[in-house]
This record gives sequence, C-alpha cells and structure tokens, in this order.
Amino acid sequence: MYKVDPKDILKQGFIKDAIYDSDGRLLLEESHVITDEIRNILKRNERNIYIWKKPELENDPPAPAVFRKIAPDEEKIVVLTEEVKKSALDAIGFLYSHPDISEGIDKVDDLSETLVDIIAGDENVGISLDELKCSDEYTFKHSLDVAAMSIMIGKMLKLSAPQLRELSLAGLLHDLGKTRIPLEILNAPRKLTDIEFKMMKTHPVYSYQNIMDIKSIPDRVKLGVLQHHEKWNGGGYPQQLEGEKISLYARILTVADVYDALVTARPYKEAHSPSHAIEMMMAMSQDFDIHILRVFLRSIVLYPVGSLVKLSNGEVAYVVKNNKENVLRPELVTPDGKRYDLFNDLNCLTITVLSLAG
Repeated sequence: MYKVDPKDILKQGFIKDAIYDSDGRLLLEESHVITDEIRNILKRNERNIYIWKKPELENDPPAPAVFRKIAPDEEKIVVLTEEVKKSALDAIGFLYSHPDISEGIDKVDDLSETLVDIIAGDENVGISLDELKCSDEYTFKHSLDVAAMSIMIGKMLKLSAPQLRELSLAGLLHDLGKTRIPLEILNAPRKLTDIEFKMMKTHPVYSYQNIMDIKSIPDRVKLGVLQHHEKWNGGGYPQQLEGEKISLYARILTVADVYDALVTARPYKEAHSPSHAIEMMMAMSQDFDIHILRVFLRSIVLYPVGSLVKLSNGEVAYVVKNNKENVLRPELVTPDGKRYDLFNDLNCLTITVLSLAG
C-alpha cells in the first residue's frame, strides 16, 4: 500500500481509489464524492491513510504510457502525447500544403502506424474527442479525429493490424480534395447555394484523384476515400451507392466523419454537444450501416468517470460508471451522496445529462 496526503484527496473532490488504514482495513470505498462529513475526517488527519496503487506525484517524471487510467473500474480513454500531436500536425500540414502528396505519403504512413499502435494497443479503451485535439485548425483536427475514431471502430470490428493502418490512412486522406475547393465556399458563413453545394460534393472525387496513381496506397484505402460520403440508403454521393456496395472502410469513415462534423464549430454553424450529436445520428440511422453505428456508440466516452455533469432536474453529479449499451445514460452520484442509474432505474427515466459541468 502507499501512503497518501489527505490534502491531495480533498483537492480531487472525488475518491477515485478505495482508502485504507495502516492495518489494511477499508475506510472509504472507491467512487465516492467527498461530502462534508468525509471532508471533516480528512482534515482532522487523525490517522494515516493509504491506497493500493502508487500515487502520481507532481515532481514525478511524466509517465511514458499512452493511456491514462481514469477510473477504478479500469475505464480508460485514448490519450495522445504532445509528441504524437506534433507529429500529426507536421504530417497532415505537409500533406495538405504540397500538391504532389507522394512526397509526404511516408510521413502519413508513419502517423497511421503510430495511431494504430496507441489506439489498438489496449482492450478496454474508449475515445474522447477532447483528448485528440492537436490544433484549432479545422482540417488538421478533423483528419486526425476521423482517423482515430475509425481505428477504434475497426478495432472493435476485429480488423487486423494491417487493415487498421489502412483505415487510419484513409481517415487522414479522406478530405484531401478540399484543397481544390475555393476557400470562399469552404468557409462560407451561410448556407451554400445549389451550385456551391454541387461543387463541394466533388471533394471526394478530388481526394481520390490525388491518390489514385500512388501505387503504395492500397485500393481499399482509395475506395474508402472516394466513398466516404455515400449513405447506406443510397442518398449519398458521388455515386449514390447503397448498402454493402459501399466499401467497409467508407462505411466506417462515414460514421466518424459525420460525428466529428456535428460536434465541431464551423463558420456556418455552431458545434452540437456530443450527446445531441449522438441523438441526431440515431435519428438518421438509415444513412449508416447500423452495425457500425452501434459499434461506434460503444466506443465513445462522452462523460469520463469522475467528471461533473449537469442534469435535467437541476442537480449536478459525478459520473461513477458509464453504460456501453447507452452512452447517454451513465451511473451518477450527487455531492450529497444520492445515486442515479439513468439506464437501469425506471425512476430515472425522465432525467438526462445536459452537459459537462466542469
């Protein structure tokens, strides 16, 4: 066991790890909000307190691990180090600023392999978009987000490591054709005219044309790039394909692309909250391969364990457990100790999570 300072526990406001006395007797269970009673006990510091794992100290060197443990139930979310984010920024920036992308394809290949190593390297990992952000610039952020989320979906679909690297590459390349769309159309702070939207819809073809002659890029990647705006019901573009006529990589990219577009602010729209975006995608489920959509929803971490959220009944509460069957309805505990199981408790049917509170 490892001795901890009660002051450090108080700073957290939330007991993530069970606390024991020097004889190994349980004092406080994990996943507890610190109430006034607990706060008074900790402040008095009448006895030494311990946890089972070694605490992280401020003067410790940063851990090299790519995953950060965030909850006692082993829930983890993907964390990209600053080094990886810089590498992503360099690779994607080079790609989008050089007309001949064959010069930068090696950098993007290396980035794809790095992302797969990080995201596919653990059995119990989810995606939180806040952890992926490498830039405020939309193109960089969007390409990385789509690649990362696609890898997570592919991993849960049991794709092989080479397939995941191809899928990641398709995610990084899927919007390359937007470099050939006029900026006044890409960043128009209004609804596009019919002519402008028709021009915008050419970008998957341009993306495909930019890579079609590069022999090192597999045909599966090229098809994924070309078809990432096709819809399961045949209402997409550029070929109006439907169902399984759409390549697997494209069906995966479509789900990741739509979600990221919904939660990202653009000159012509405000960002939707992650929960609202998911509700919108559920309502338009006919656009997607429903199996892939369900897999995606199981991979998203909307409210990491330990986070404070606002509820529709006016209360705030801490998330103590996420429910993979419905990411919108986690288990919660309020600062005064009241527990809500939004998925299993019928008395909680009318309560929803509105947003993160801090």
